[in-house]
Amino acid sequence: MNFLSGYYTEQAKKRSLPSDDPLIFLDYCATKTTEETSRARAVLPNTSWDAVQATTERSLLLDHLDWLADGGEHGSPPC
Repeated sequence: MNFLSGYYTEQAKKRSLPSDDPLIFLDYCATKTTEETSRARAVLPNTSWDAVQATTERSLLLDHLDWLADGGEHGSPPC
């Protein structure tokens, strides 16, 4: 799970840079969460599904919470 967490944290940082738009970033997060949950359902036991979803969401959003709460008004997302 640490590899997954690190990967999505990096991807989230890269994705948020071009637009600096919180709504586009949240849409990206929702898409990635859906993709990872779907992938988990295909290959992992159902006891792992919730952990995959939680790890994906945490990895994508954690470093961006203040920026999102601010509505992207004060500067760019953290990198």
